[in-house]
Amino acid sequence: MNQLLTVITECLVSGAIFSSLCAAVVVPPLAWFGVRALAPAIRAMTDDRHWQAALATCAAILPGSLFLALVVLGIVSGASSPCLQLLAGKVLYGLLALLIVGAIVRSLIRAYRRERQLYRLLGTSTRVTGRAAEIAAEVGVPLFEVDDGETLIVAAATPYPGVYISTGALSHFDDAELRAALFHERAHLDRGDHRIAPWLYFITELLPLPVDSLVDTYRCSREFCADRCAVAHVKRADLASALLLVARSSSISFVTSAAFAERDAICGRLAVLLQTEPEQQPDVRRRTFVVAALCALTAVGLGIPLIATFVLHCNVLRLVA
Repeated sequence: MNQLLTVITECLVSGAIFSSLCAAVVVPPLAWFGVRALAPAIRAMTDDRHWQAALATCAAILPGSLFLALVVLGIVSGASSPCLQLLAGKVLYGLLALLIVGAIVRSLIRAYRRERQLYRLLGTSTRVTGRAAEIAAEVGVPLFEVDDGETLIVAAATPYPGVYISTGALSHFDDAELRAALFHERAHLDRGDHRIAPWLYFITELLPLPVDSLVDTYRCSREFCADRCAVAHVKRADLASALLLVARSSSISFVTSAAFAERDAICGRLAVLLQTEPEQQPDVRRRTFVVAALCALTAVGLGIPLIATFVLHCNVLRLVA
């Protein structure tokens, strides 16, 4: 009992392990409540798709990022803590290390499963030839053909970075539709969406806190952004026609849900592509509010362990004196 009281006192005075452990448990859920409160404002940013995609991503990864930062901070700063000289302190430090290792391993396993699923679908692809290869060279993207009867086209980093298209899509698209779809996928590659998504899923899965609505908002927004980039090079009707062909595909696979055929957004995308009215001007005040709120949540989340350490240190010294 005396040793336990001693280690608690030492940890309170040093603040490193105790405050970081508590912060890693308490702060991410609080941040999660904060981003959930911001989610409606982010979803309402339909007039500001580029910022919507970026802010939805930042909000979705905020709880997991704070968890990583606080636990790593606790491990690094706790290594020199006086309470590690006692058994109870070592147990606390070990629990802190196991917490982060367990979360990372869980996310890595899920990421590996997604990678294997994607590889099983795209791993047998071959480089396209003929007219499709000429159009791909014109657009400026590597194009690979997947032996699949469904109408599928997707930008992916596995097994090689590029655009993957099914034999079904090649047989249904005419040259104009193929060019439009490839410009859409090139926009994803230029934006780095195929690289952002794996990190987004990895960080959001570190904690059992659902942020699916924010992830869906990002996935939907990136499609609108890619459409906007594509129509700078092709006719809106050609892209809409290609989108309709994909929408008529009979199955919903992992890959189609991750790229060109984001089905929840298809009606909205078609409405934007075929509209004749001028685009809405972004609501800058709403954008500024969301950015400021996310910055404030991040600052408060990172500042809590520092404030807690200072307060606990002062209070314990006062009691000892």
